[in-house]
Amino acid sequence: MVEEIPSDDQVSRHVDSPDKWNPDEKRFVDDRLFMFKSPDEVESVVWRKYAVHIDDVHTLGCRRQGDRRQYRPNWTYEGAITALVRNIRSIATQYGDRFEVVHAPDEGVHHAHIEYRLAETKQYIKQRKLDLKEYLRRQFGDLDLHECPDRPAI
Repeated sequence: MVEEIPSDDQVSRHVDSPDKWNPDEKRFVDDRLFMFKSPDEVESVVWRKYAVHIDDVHTLGCRRQGDRRQYRPNWTYEGAITALVRNIRSIATQYGDRFEVVHAPDEGVHHAHIEYRLAETKQYIKQRKLDLKEYLRRQFGDLDLHECPDRPAI
């Protein structure tokens, strides 16, 4: 059953390497942290109502790592970043572009989406998308690093 996510709740974003985190440089791959390749594409997050503690978020991330490594052996869960839903929903441009956070339990009761809501105007659309992704990134805190138990030794 789909639930309304209150603005006072938190969501966490799983961060992996090599796609979203550069472990050698210890920094985000900024243009890949939130992609939104098309207007109807969403970005997945963990609703903290159902993963209350950061360790719960990490458990889900490690489970994801196990699944992904079946076809991408170098895929590694690195940790999570967390934001307040209200802060994500408060992002808006002068054109009316914004984000929404919605429950999407198709992948588990904890699963939610950040949806990209672009205004109808086509003016400066490429720059608007870049700006929105940067505003979104700023709403999330620092990476809470985690090492899954089955991580190979370097």
